[in-house]
Amino acid sequence: MMTTVVASLIIASLVSAAIAMQRNLAAGDDYATAKCDQMRVSDYLALDLRRALTVTSGTNAGTLLVLTIPDYYDSNKQPRVPTISNDVVNYGSAIAPVTVLYTKSGSSIYRQEGSNAATEIASNVSDFQISVQDLNKVVKTQIIFAPQFSRPSSADARLATTVFNTTLLRNKRRDRS
Repeated sequence: MMTTVVASLIIASLVSAAIAMQRNLAAGDDYATAKCDQMRVSDYLALDLRRALTVTSGTNAGTLLVLTIPDYYDSNKQPRVPTISNDVVNYGSAIAPVTVLYTKSGSSIYRQEGSNAATEIASNVSDFQISVQDLNKVVKTQIIFAPQFSRPSSADARLATTVFNTTLLRNKRRDRS
């Protein structure tokens, strides 16, 4: 009888420890996935905003940001050789800029470059805000990610994680005096 009680306690503690380890593994995996999504969307935004010729907020439902960037590649996917004339870099006279769209559908952010299919770059997003400041030279973005894993009984559980991004528009055209 005593052996049965001790064995039951040992088995119960092993099952409890296994469940706790699985929850910790799931929490760590969710945290790593969220950090990767946050870094990916931040990197894409910074790259596209630094290359942008124009930046506008979206007007359609779900469209967050519309950018035009120079077409850096020819039809063979080879980089174009830029030319410089009058202190302006040109990527070809007949080349139209590429439009990049950032859209939010449900809790995901998608990026679409030109006529290519939209690609999901972040998930579990609860809010995305854009503000263009300083005479259209600085773009500030704020993305709020919903937590994937939290202790249900914790009163101080994180409500969300916010990623801020401030980018100076390098390609903003200015008249020379």
